[in-house]
Amino acid sequence: MTEMQGKLDSQKDIIDSQQTKLNELQGFKADQEQANADATAQDFKNKKADCEARLKRQQDVLASSQRQLGEDQKTLKKAESGDCVDCYKSCLKSYGCSESSCGSNEKNTCKKNNDENIQYRKKDVASATESVKKHEAELQIAKDECNQYLN
Repeated sequence: MTEMQGKLDSQKDIIDSQQTKLNELQGFKADQEQANADATAQDFKNKKADCEARLKRQQDVLASSQRQLGEDQKTLKKAESGDCVDCYKSCLKSYGCSESSCGSNEKNTCKKNNDENIQYRKKDVASATESVKKHEAELQIAKDECNQYLN
């Protein structure tokens, strides 16, 4: 009987030892799961910060091109209304004459300069408009990428 009791005690010791090891492994597993959760949370924060920075840069670039478009539109309107240095009436003044007192050479030169100036300003507006469209598309792409990246 004592021999049987000895075997039971030995088995109990083995079971206790295994239970202790199991508890340690479960504690290690819980620590690892927490470390993984912390890393995942930090990774998400990093991704979010990266996306916010990318979106801010894209918004700044778009705002800059929109400002440029506005300036180019104002310059074009001034040119079309004759309120600029290169405009027809200003050109005539630079020759020291007016519409009624200038010769046909001066008038033709000023008319040509005025027309070229307006065409140049129209090209500026067209280019700035394309730039705005391009930057709007790039901002939308960045938004879409960030939404996909963060979800």
